[in-house]
Amino acid sequence: GLAGSPYAIKDYYDIDPDIAVDIPNRMSEFEKLIQRTHAHGLQVIMDFIPNHVAREYGSDVRPEEDLGINDDRTKSFSPTNDFYYIENEDFQMHNVEHIPPCIDISKVPKYTEKPARATGNDVFHSRPSMTDWFETIKLNYGIDNATGKNYFDPRPPLWDKIFRILSYWIDKGIDGFRCDMAEMVPVEFWHWLIVTIRQAYPDRRIVFIAEIYRSDLYHRYVEYGLFDYLYDKIGLYDCLRRLLGEESVLGNCNDITRIH
Repeated sequence: GLAGSPYAIKDYYDIDPDIAVDIPNRMSEFEKLIQRTHAHGLQVIMDFIPNHVAREYGSDVRPEEDLGINDDRTKSFSPTNDFYYIENEDFQMHNVEHIPPCIDISKVPKYTEKPARATGNDVFHSRPSMTDWFETIKLNYGIDNATGKNYFDPRPPLWDKIFRILSYWIDKGIDGFRCDMAEMVPVEFWHWLIVTIRQAYPDRRIVFIAEIYRSDLYHRYVEYGLFDYLYDKIGLYDCLRRLLGEESVLGNCNDITRIH
């Protein structure tokens, strides 16, 4: 929301109140937006953040689906845990050097987290830096970070939770998902998820778009991961900026297709 990173998701099942006009009826607003979009012959792609959530994640809409509620927090890793834990250590916030004068720091509630959880950018210790994604916690899709070993069979509980989250939005009319930092989530999960979604919705073509920066992963995430489209910042976003911005003289439309 406005107070922090839009990529620190508080509730996968809710709409950010900051983007609503009628906050108590924000879901109805969103559903009507989908209907109007479809009425004009357009599709709706939702931004989906699969790698991490907010440290204070908690679903108000579906509390029974909360992440981490059944985790064994005595273990740094378990295939059945939704998060990664730093054993016997409290989360330690970095020192805030520049506090806006409008904020009375004495009135800000102290945040506590014990044991600490790994951050979204793979910091597996209790004191992430200012430049880390310290406001996020990484989701556990079944890879033991300490050993690199995969635990995909039996299927980690998180996989089914994510399927139910996407199904919730598909049932509301969402036509596809832009998957943030897809390369940080194992391709085995994407293969299972996309196959399962397409089996569950055989009459609809749900589109999956992956944000991937490593070109050596492109082929695997398309061929095995089953993504419909891939893009990265340098290859696509920066190219579009050159075309549309003040430096458009430096842009070339061929750059858009050359990288794919």
